[in-house]
Order: sequence, then C-alpha cells, then structure tokens
Amino acid sequence: MRVRVGGRVGTRAVNRALAIASALDGVVLDTGGWVAADAAGRGPDGRDVLAGRATVVEALRNRCGVPVVGWGGALTPTERAILARRVEHEAGAVVVVA
Repeated sequence: MRVRVGGRVGTRAVNRALAIASALDGVVLDTGGWVAADAAGRGPDGRDVLAGRATVVEALRNRCGVPVVGWGGALTPTERAILARRVEHEAGAVVVVA
C-alpha cells in the first residue's frame, strides 16, 4: 500500500505522515527532507537505495518510533515512483512525503 502526503508540507503534514505510517505499521519515504532532518544519521539513504548501493532496510532511520527513509535532495517524479516501489516491496506499506 502506498499513501502520498503532499501539498503544503510542514509540521502538520509531517505529523500526519508519521501517524499514518505508524497506524499502517509502515515506512515514511521522505522525498523532501522534511521528516528525515531529525532522523538523519550516518549511513545510506534513499540515494543509495535508488543507485543499488544499499537496501531499504540499511537506509532506515527512526523518528518518533517510525522508520523513515530519507532523501536529501530533489527527486524527479520517475525517481520518486521507483524509490517508492522499492520501499513498498521491501518494507510493506509506505507513506510518501513529497
């Protein structure tokens, strides 16, 4: 299952994405750098997953107890779709914050 939270991304949208992912026992895919900023750490991120250098599991970080795959740059719609599909395939439900 894939859910997209978009529009004016801010604190409410981030909290909504975290709540939805928690309820679905899923993963937040942060394609805009909003959620993963606090969950940032060393190691692979969405870029590495997209390039095939890491798995989704290796790229997971936690924020408020919810797994997050971060991306620190801009994504094309095609890259976002490919990455969302990989996260969905490896981790189950995915909430995309765009």
